[in-house]
Amino acid sequence: MACHASPVHYLIIEALDAMGSTQAGSIVPHMIRSVPTDPDRALFAENDDCEALTGRVIRRSGAEATVVETCLAVLGDKQATRTKEIEQALAATHGAWGGRPDPENRAAQILSLVCRDKKYEPRIRAAFDRYREKPVKIPRVFDRGIPVVEALPVKHWVCFFLARAMGNLACPDSADGLIAALEQSPTESANGYPDPCGPGVMFLHNDLTPCWRAAVAWALGRIGDRRAAPALLKVVSDLGNATDVRHAAAVALGRTGDASSLDAMRKLARDYPEVSTRLALLRACGQLGGTVAEAKGKP
Repeated sequence: MACHASPVHYLIIEALDAMGSTQAGSIVPHMIRSVPTDPDRALFAENDDCEALTGRVIRRSGAEATVVETCLAVLGDKQATRTKEIEQALAATHGAWGGRPDPENRAAQILSLVCRDKKYEPRIRAAFDRYREKPVKIPRVFDRGIPVVEALPVKHWVCFFLARAMGNLACPDSADGLIAALEQSPTESANGYPDPCGPGVMFLHNDLTPCWRAAVAWALGRIGDRRAAPALLKVVSDLGNATDVRHAAAVALGRTGDASSLDAMRKLARDYPEVSTRLALLRACGQLGGTVAEAKGKP
């Protein structure tokens, strides 16, 4: 299935990584095709192990620039140079129940696992800004029984992966745009939400999966700019934000170094209605100079 890696392919890439191979350049398109797509499986703001291994082998083989340039070209970067074999590999995806990613979605995903050269940050940031402004025309359907994915929302998937890419690079120049994305974008529940006891909840909304603002919050934590603290605290405080967005923001607060938020975080954690985010807040308090008990997530 598209949402799982082939064990044979994964073990080959794992072996190449363990060997420190620099000779895998000729199979880079095959490695790209072997990376599982993210629809219909666990999705994290950070790259998973399969992605991390694949990206490391591609970079060690000297193919980072070729792959990154092709991904940026697919994402509308006019100065980027395409490589035919890489572009074909990006387009070779398989559908799962959660949908079939288009080349833009796939380019953003592969970019996030390959790119570690900070010189690309301005162009990734520009792509993120372009996609953040795109409209989503997929209707929100809550009452049709088991959800049917007719199309994946390009904006949400691409923004998720590009925010992840900026988090991986952790460049301070990314902070302003990411803060603005949190502050200016509506909450996930702004225009309604499915019955939590109904089948529609399996996909938050047809046009909102994934919650790309979670990756934005995670990236801000990776950058560690204390100016992000007010926006992150506001996200955690508003239950209209999706659970994973609030949790990512709570974790990020602990990495901002902004001790001035500590009292507000403690107060918020005291009666927070959701255990996982409450624990993340308490750990963040510990990171910002609180007690050992807070750092361990104890009440």
